[in-house]
Formats: sequence, C-alpha cells, structure tokens
Amino acid sequence: MQKPYRCVMVMKFCPKCESIMVPKKKEDGSTVLVCENCGYTLATGVKTSEYTITFRISHSPREEIVVLKEEPKVRRYVPSKDERVEAYKEALEFYEEWEYGSEGED
Repeated sequence: MQKPYRCVMVMKFCPKCESIMVPKKKEDGSTVLVCENCGYTLATGVKTSEYTITFRISHSPREEIVVLKEEPKVRRYVPSKDERVEAYKEALEFYEEWEYGSEGED
C-alpha cells in the first residue's frame, strides 16, 4: 500500500511588509494567505486542512541546558596506615603529658 502524497508548502512572506503570511479560510470555503501585519491577501488553490503550522526554535550551543548525571566527587586526602599510626602515637604522648604533666617540673 502506497503512502498518500503529501504536499509541502513553503512559507510565504508578504510582498508589502515582508511579514509571514498565515492561511485563513474564507466564508465561501476557499483558503487565502493573509498578512496579519498589513492585511494583504493572496489566493491559494490549497485546502485549509492541508496546511500544518509548526514552530521550530533553534538554540545556540550557549543556550542549551547541560544535565549532569551525577555530582562531581570530592577527593579527600586519606592518610596511609603508617601516617595514621604515627598520628595515634603523637596523640597518646600528648594526652599522657597533659594528664601526668612533664616529669622535669617541680
């Protein structure tokens, strides 16, 4: 089965003011292109139902939204086992000195 032939119309612009012309249906059923700015009309031989008005908006790369899938991970410094043992020994010495005082004092 063949697909029905579809007529693609190119956008028309008003010859007077250069605005876009929009399809409108007249009282007798015919279709005309009308300039919404100055009112200029242009007769067409196409039915109103064959017109499709679509709006395409193109964005520059600067306007596009960037979506991050996951938050960046903050890399923290993790001391090695030797560094942890050394820090633990220093802490114990500090608390022993604080609790008992220094031995050389009177």
